[in-house]
Amino acid sequence: MSLFRSFSRSAASRIRGSIPLHSHRQHSKRLMSTHNNLSNWRTNGIPEMSFGAILLSAVAIDQMLQSREEVSRKNMLSELEVAIQDDERKEQFGSRIIASKEKLFDCIVRRLPKYFDGSKSLTDVELGDKVSVVEEFVGSDKMYHLCRIEKNGNTMVGWFPISCLEKLQ
Repeated sequence: MSLFRSFSRSAASRIRGSIPLHSHRQHSKRLMSTHNNLSNWRTNGIPEMSFGAILLSAVAIDQMLQSREEVSRKNMLSELEVAIQDDERKEQFGSRIIASKEKLFDCIVRRLPKYFDGSKSLTDVELGDKVSVVEEFVGSDKMYHLCRIEKNGNTMVGWFPISCLEKLQ
């Protein structure tokens, strides 16, 4: 038997070349352990940890984008508030100037328009009210007069359709 072993060792060493037998066994053990590790990768939690890392990254990116969006909204809102305040100041200043402006002529309201409630419209006007025209032919298509009316101690200024007014002589 020992003769057979020595023969098979010598034949094996000739086939493998110069790699000693104990080195070949270690190499095959490493290959087997790598193969076992690859086949057992599902049981050691790698897929779950990978999925968790990807999910955590997605949540972190989403959170960052939401915070940027919130900051952008706040900036836009503050810019709009400043613009609105500027417009209100300009409008108040313009209303004071128009209220102190000299009238061109007086008119009587003969008709009330059905749908007339814009931001620059003269409101709270009734049939037969006397309005003072401060500026003629204003607004879209020059179809309005800029009018002023004093009611209950308040001076109101706004546009009123020319077709609903009758000029006083």
